Amino acid sequence: MLSHEGLSCRDVSIIWAPKGLSPGPYLEGFALFRRVFPPYTSTPGALEMQRSKLAAFDLPHAIGRRLEFLMSKAEPERQSLGHVQWVEYAEINGGVPLAERACREIHSVAARPDGLDRDATASPIFNFGGASTTT
Repeated sequence: MLSHEGLSCRDVSIIWAPKGLSPGPYLEGFALFRRVFPPYTSTPGALEMQRSKLAAFDLPHAIGRRLEFLMSKAEPERQSLGHVQWVEYAEINGGVPLAERACREIHSVAARPDGLDRDATASPIFNFGGASTTT
């Protein structure tokens, strides 16, 4: 996720999480891996604008110390350049309607093998770690 940050067909813009799962460990992981994948020079400026908007509307969000990543909680919609949404679901197929609506924009979906109905989206569905091997 951090190596592409919105600049590739393999960027991550939404993380679907079971309701009640804390994003804390993920944020700690982002901070740790930012040392391996430094942000693009345009990332801090782009994230500052998005952070300001989230703050103005009093929407929950967390941002890296030096504006190196941003995670927000809101209704699912595609974000840009380093901004990832944390979207909770109550049912495992909670993301299917979004995938169906945005199938032209979604290159692929990474999920547990039993996580999504393969007939529900036109996008290919891969096991975690498998999407990076596609062309």
